[in-house]
Amino acid sequence: GPFNVIIIDSTANNFITSAFLKMIKSLEDKYDLVEKGKFIILSAMADKSDEWRGNFLKSFKKRVLLSDPAVYVEVALYGTADDDFKLLLVSEHDDIMNNLKVATKFVERTTGLESEVRLINGGLWLMQDDFKASH
Repeated sequence: GPFNVIIIDSTANNFITSAFLKMIKSLEDKYDLVEKGKFIILSAMADKSDEWRGNFLKSFKKRVLLSDPAVYVEVALYGTADDDFKLLLVSEHDDIMNNLKVATKFVERTTGLESEVRLINGGLWLMQDDFKASH
């Protein structure tokens, strides 16, 4: 597909995202729109009035991403007057955990905010041959 990142910005509303969800569900192959195993949908939740954004992303994960490693993530950002700010994302990316580490470090470095991954829902446990615990 032509897209690997979709951003639901501050001008989007519940009606636009609902239409987007219906449109992508109606596609015969969602990978005509998004790149298989390599896409991320991002949004920000500034306060409780933006809860619909999280609901949209959870719904997208449940209704569109029907196989693992689909994941929904909430990252809290601290250091502003409004400590309710969260970065929300849904991904079907094969290496989301490493990319999440890189992205949160980048946000911290460029904004001066601190980040904390609050929720990871989904994903795929990867088998490690001959795994030996370090402790």
